[in-house]
Amino acid sequence: MDDAGLYTCTATNKYGSTNYSLNVTIMYAPTVGINKASEDWVEGKPQTVSCDVTGSPAPRLTWTKDGKPLSREKTLHIQSVHMDDAGLYTCTATNEYGSTNSSLNVTIMYAPTVGINKSSEDWVEGKPQTVSCDVTGSPAPRL
Repeated sequence: MDDAGLYTCTATNKYGSTNYSLNVTIMYAPTVGINKASEDWVEGKPQTVSCDVTGSPAPRLTWTKDGKPLSREKTLHIQSVHMDDAGLYTCTATNEYGSTNSSLNVTIMYAPTVGINKSSEDWVEGKPQTVSCDVTGSPAPRL
């Protein structure tokens, strides 16, 4: 790529000179990288992820999530992250000299939820009772 630029050939003798110029463009396969802050997205918050692409000629870009097409834009904007946004995001760049991709495996972080399983709220004195607490969250909450 450093060899790209304007090349000029000049020929001179005692009767004059002439020149010819050639503008050289280097063609090459794409390179791709995902510009991300984190693979851990927070439920309810906005998220932006960009795909940095180079190549000549300019590559075609495609975003997929879990293998399904999402966008052809450089940047994905998610206004409010939901649980179903978790998955494998892949940015693929293609031109006539090759194709390459970069991926991001997204996990959704969310606040804990608590549920209590009990047989009844009416307990009989002297009888054993069982109460279980079901907790979910990401990262896993402490009890």
